[in-house]
Order: sequence, then structure tokens, then C-alpha cells
Amino acid sequence: MKTQIIINHLRSLGELYFKKDETHKATIFNNAATNISAVLPEDFPNDLRFLNNIKGVGSSTINEIKECIATGTSKRLEDLKSSLNVDTVDTQSSLDKLRDLLKKNNENKPE
Repeated sequence: MKTQIIINHLRSLGELYFKKDETHKATIFNNAATNISAVLPEDFPNDLRFLNNIKGVGSSTINEIKECIATGTSKRLEDLKSSLNVDTVDTQSSLDKLRDLLKKNNENKPE
């Protein structure tokens, strides 16, 4: 399976959680996607144990990845799409929101 499919899946989760105003979950999935894309080759490895060594990738994210590999999607993603009444997900919007949130957080930090 291509790594980009996994990255898009995780970013889609992030976007949908942003739409639900669940910023913490959105950030977790977007960070996991970013960290995975930084270290993985184009083809996703069959042995998933390496995921335990990637910052921001926990058991929930690993389970998402396993389900995405097995089925091409996940129950969580489909449930989120259904609850928000959307068919497609704009992952670039999620990245923009994450950047804005990080910028805002950095501006509010005391020096």
C-alpha cells in the first residue's frame, strides 16, 4: 500500500475532527500523518512494529492504520463523515487550520 494513502486517511480524520471542533483529536491525527510522512518511503512497510518508534503515533493511530490497510477506510472515518454529512474531505483545509492553531498557540506563549 502506498504511504500517501495512509497519510491522506489520517489527515482526513484530522479535518473531520476539526469540523467537529475536536481540536485535540484533529491535532493528534495531523501530527501523526506529518511524522509518518517524514520517515516512511513511498511504499508502506508490511511490518508495522516500526510505528511504535514514531513520535505522535500511539495505539489508536496504529489501529486506524491497520484498519485502513485491511479495508481501505475505517469505521471511525466513515462514522465521522456520516455524522457531519460529508462525502469528501479537504485535507489541505485541515493543514491550514493546524498551522493557524499552532501559530496562535505560539503567539500566546509568555516569553
